[in-house]
Amino acid sequence: MNLTLNNLSKHFGAVKAVDDISLSIPSGELVALLGPSGSGKTTLLRIVGGLEAADCGQVLYAGEDTTRWPIQKRRAGFVFQNYALFRNMTVFENIAFGLRAQPRKQRPNAVELKRRVAELLYLIRLPDLAERYPSQLSGGQQQRVALARALAIEPRLLLLDEPFGALDAQVRKELRRWVRQVHDQTGLTTLFVTHDQDEALELADRVVVMREGRIEQIGTPDEIFEAPATRFVHEFVGESSALPVDVRGGRVSYGGQQLDIDAQLADGPAHLLLRPQHLAPADTGIVVRVDAARRVGPRRRIEAVTSAGDRLECEVDSRFETERGQTLHLQPTRWRLYSRDTAGSPLT
Repeated sequence: MNLTLNNLSKHFGAVKAVDDISLSIPSGELVALLGPSGSGKTTLLRIVGGLEAADCGQVLYAGEDTTRWPIQKRRAGFVFQNYALFRNMTVFENIAFGLRAQPRKQRPNAVELKRRVAELLYLIRLPDLAERYPSQLSGGQQQRVALARALAIEPRLLLLDEPFGALDAQVRKELRRWVRQVHDQTGLTTLFVTHDQDEALELADRVVVMREGRIEQIGTPDEIFEAPATRFVHEFVGESSALPVDVRGGRVSYGGQQLDIDAQLADGPAHLLLRPQHLAPADTGIVVRVDAARRVGPRRRIEAVTSAGDRLECEVDSRFETERGQTLHLQPTRWRLYSRDTAGSPLT
């Protein structure tokens, strides 16, 4: 089922939680809403699911205007951060709850209900835990049950709101892979809220980066990471350092030093954004003093300070040897330039 949002807005007093957002999601796509706290991503999700009413705009399910429909009629499956399982019900009964709550004509009989719950228990890889209670499960297992309960009603749309936020790092990593597998198996159109860039880039077909109730950029994970449309996206998704530079005659200079960077744009001040992976020690380049060098997994992270006092970070092979106080030249291999007076579109 495709999902279309047309000019949605939602205010809480003077706060614009969602500010004139339009978005189109094809059937079967998994889209991540990514942004910091207060960016409006959860409010947007709740409007899509019917938990919040928009001040204006439309929510279309497969072309049908559902903006004023009640939650039950929309038939969206929800998974929340806090699991929201019924503590006094077994795993089986938690999953079966939505099926039992359906209108009589749609409600499966006892044999069909048992079959469908069994299928879902197999899908979430907990076939032997049907009679356990939530308190007898790990956090990861509880979240799997919450997803199975959402899938039990055969939803038209799956809505996930920070589903891994309460889990430790290793469990989150395992569940991310598993959720992607479940999505590929079910083919459900899925909207996924997170503030974790790694989750968004690993899980989603497309990422919607939000800021202050508006969309900053929509794109594939590669597009978002490699070609951020604004300085905000560059700094929020992935690590980066910013240097104040000047552009003159298509050349870029920093602190009076001309860099080996071409810029086909108007003369003026700009910010040069660099990721640690896109800086390399060389014979020429930006002159820095090493402040620290630390191992980060299979790589080494160099923290350095330029002569102008700006900080840069560079990732190198773990065998690269350096020490605090040493002078290095760092050569940019990839970069983005943004207007210094705005956080808007990149200059190049």
